[in-house]
Amino acid sequence: MKLIDNLLYYISVPKCACCGERLSKDELALCKECKEEYNNVLRRNCSVCAKPLYECPCTNDYLDSHYIHKVIKVFRYVIKENLPTNALIYSLKKDNRRDVLKYLSSELADSIAYSVKAPEAYVFTSVPRRKASVIKYGIDHAELLARAVAKRLGAKYKKVLISKSKSEQKRAGSREERLKNTEFRIKKKSIDLSGNNVILIDDIITTGASMSAAAMLLKGLGAKQIIGASLAIAYKDTQVFYDLKR
Repeated sequence: MKLIDNLLYYISVPKCACCGERLSKDELALCKECKEEYNNVLRRNCSVCAKPLYECPCTNDYLDSHYIHKVIKVFRYVIKENLPTNALIYSLKKDNRRDVLKYLSSELADSIAYSVKAPEAYVFTSVPRRKASVIKYGIDHAELLARAVAKRLGAKYKKVLISKSKSEQKRAGSREERLKNTEFRIKKKSIDLSGNNVILIDDIITTGASMSAAAMLLKGLGAKQIIGASLAIAYKDTQVFYDLKR
């Protein structure tokens, strides 16, 4: 694997996913400066449990009411230009970079391992990407992420759901609008999750509509416990400080 990584480095000349600077062989996805800024974003705390977000299992009321009583996350999504966290997610969605997938899957796997006992015993699955997005970018990034995370944790990935929608998910909108635009179905009628604990992965949770819709289907298949896991959350917990300038 090290030989392959070295060959890929000299062939592709990788650049930082955020600033575009050329990376050294020791740098993965982010340059030293952008990695420092990434680490600063990671220091955001949950206002409920006071833990850093990458150690926080807190959910919100909407997800909790849809069988997701624990949400693992790495960082908070904030609409701000030139944030390394945002750049990594955009790259994961669009670029299919091996180094970005390796970096982010390691981050999410570490967060899951911190908050979930024996994650290798869980079935891993993902919120499916819409057909239009798969056709446009050639990948289902959430599935790639979930497969990579499951492999790191010694667990099994199972593709349970697929998207029925042909259009791309709207970037903005209320939870009700996003829920109306969310259409998933079970891949095979023979799939049975009875008695299984499931970790449901997506790249980012905004309103929670997509993950909740997916969780409802998983529960109908007999899933015992459903834990949500994402790289980022965009919903706000109460009394949290958002100023990233400090």
